[in-house]
Amino acid sequence: MRSLSQQGFTRMQVSTTLLGRTRIFATSDQFHREIVVNTNTGEILRDFWQVRSESSSRSQAQILDPSGVSDRDDRDDRSGSSGSSGRSGRDDRDDRDSYDDDDDYDDDDRDRDSDREDDD
Repeated sequence: MRSLSQQGFTRMQVSTTLLGRTRIFATSDQFHREIVVNTNTGEILRDFWQVRSESSSRSQAQILDPSGVSDRDDRDDRSGSSGSSGRSGRDDRDDRDSYDDDDDYDDDDRDRDSDREDDD
């Protein structure tokens, strides 16, 4: 509840659903918000934000960042590399042989030769 207050929500109502989950309705000057929480695990099952019709002439779907940090701050931090691991074309940097691995694991040549196809 403290977190909702810090985000500008002033009116909050807590109730329990038929399945025993906790439902929180919160209202700010700009938004209505519904949060559903599994009381056994603490998992947030739903976090729905809706623009209040009084604050906007059109109701549009929006992606909201409750932290208030814009994604523009991160744009200059992104590198031009493709792929999440940042690896180059070879994936056997720590192997003891000169053969490329066939998969994405760094060291599957622990026995030094079993991954290599024999030419016999």
